[in-house]
Amino acid sequence: EQKLVYTDVRNQKIFQWTEKDSVTLYLDMKDKDPNRPGPSALLVDKNNKLFILQYGHGQAVIMNSPLDKPTNDFSIFVDNYNGVRFNNTNDATFHSNGNMIMSDPPPIEKDGLKAAVYSISPKGDIQIVTDTLSSPNGIAFSPDEKTVYIANADWEHAIWIAADVDKNGNISNGRHFFDATGNAPKEKGHPDGLKVNKNGIIFATGPGGVYILNPDGKHLGTILNNEFNTNCVLDDKEETLYITSGPKLMRVKLKP
Repeated sequence: EQKLVYTDVRNQKIFQWTEKDSVTLYLDMKDKDPNRPGPSALLVDKNNKLFILQYGHGQAVIMNSPLDKPTNDFSIFVDNYNGVRFNNTNDATFHSNGNMIMSDPPPIEKDGLKAAVYSISPKGDIQIVTDTLSSPNGIAFSPDEKTVYIANADWEHAIWIAADVDKNGNISNGRHFFDATGNAPKEKGHPDGLKVNKNGIIFATGPGGVYILNPDGKHLGTILNNEFNTNCVLDDKEETLYITSGPKLMRVKLKP
């Protein structure tokens, strides 16, 4: 049976949802500081290892136990760039070569790293992809991996950029892709998590709902739900879009 696993950042918990059992606790990650935000992005690599970005901890960890028997036994994957701890490791995706592309928004404290997107090899070698976005967030590759899309979670500059990706996973030629800044003051939310379907259509959470964009940056429509949407994901058959928003988990049946 398929399950959907998602994070409750504020309460440092991970939940799972299935059609049969609805919502149950997957993992409680509460630590010594209950006020510090917890897990953000969840990724599974090709070895079926769960990677968890811990937003308030500035690190990405690997769960050492199997996916079906989760425990609080972790190894740190990355927690710093050139000796300076990450700010709020937020979202990430894997390239087929094993590199993790990870966003780290601006620091809460003045002395933190500049907001940036990083490429991290399986060995933990880190390179900056871009540090030109004010608050980088959601990341996803096109199906052919020739393009990567990155969301900027900033009400005053609510945009998505696109960049070229070569066969080795190197990223270049960042460019403007879509702008929703005009909607940001009026609607809940900002550019956040995004996913791309097998036909290259982008589903991107943003001001007022989930924006549907084609690979040329044309706005095909918006799923309007008047929520502050934070992320979305498609099921394996791409028949249903699941959306997270605060305490809510929603789903939308898509037309074939």
